[in-house]
Amino acid sequence: MKKYIYFFILIFLSLMTYKVPVQLIINNINNIDIAGVEGTIWNGSSKLVNINDTRLHNLRWHINLYSLFLFRVDATIIGNSNSGTFRSNLSIRNNKIYLNDTLADFSLSEFYRYLPISQVNGSISARLSQIEINNSSMPIISGELFINNLNAPLIYTTTNNERVELGDYKVIFFNDGNESIRASITNLENNPIQVQGTLNISQNKSYEISGLIKSSGNQNTALIQGIELMTGSPDSSGFRSFNFTGTL
Repeated sequence: MKKYIYFFILIFLSLMTYKVPVQLIINNINNIDIAGVEGTIWNGSSKLVNINDTRLHNLRWHINLYSLFLFRVDATIIGNSNSGTFRSNLSIRNNKIYLNDTLADFSLSEFYRYLPISQVNGSISARLSQIEINNSSMPIISGELFINNLNAPLIYTTTNNERVELGDYKVIFFNDGNESIRASITNLENNPIQVQGTLNISQNKSYEISGLIKSSGNQNTALIQGIELMTGSPDSSGFRSFNFTGTL
């Protein structure tokens, strides 16, 4: 009997809030600034959303009303970052948030403040099958992203505009049971640099990028000098170890 009572209460609340303007809800949420809001909490849009200094533009959402009857919330979210687009299927259930089938394309410049080398340019194309968010631990990420046309300022340069091409890379996220975000980093074919690396983001938001690197027979003197300056001595195969750390 209790199950049916809860069911009818859920239907009643859903119908009561179906046309509630989303602005009434947003005004009571901390750390979120939102402007240009239209629609309801179930189906709406916003021209600008600022979440902890992260800006999203032209955000649109649609919540599947019927998912509430399964005691979960399913929604589709589409929007723009400062330099690209994203789309994800959001699901809230069992006190966890899931972002499924996330597609995102944006510029590496979105992460300037976190990168170990300043003014690195390039583009990122992410294809993440699932992101599981739990307040008590680090997110669990499955999927891959591609870093394309990576380039950086020359370390030794006579002008302010010289840059060196670093190529294209693939990052694969995996879950090995540790309380951290982990991923492998490898270069794509015909790359000026060969890389075998790993990414580790710890619970305290510190990150480490480490591995082995060498030039692929590239005769770019500036590139070779940069690798030698920022890495250790080469092994018998010509690979040099590297390690970058920082905090998000």
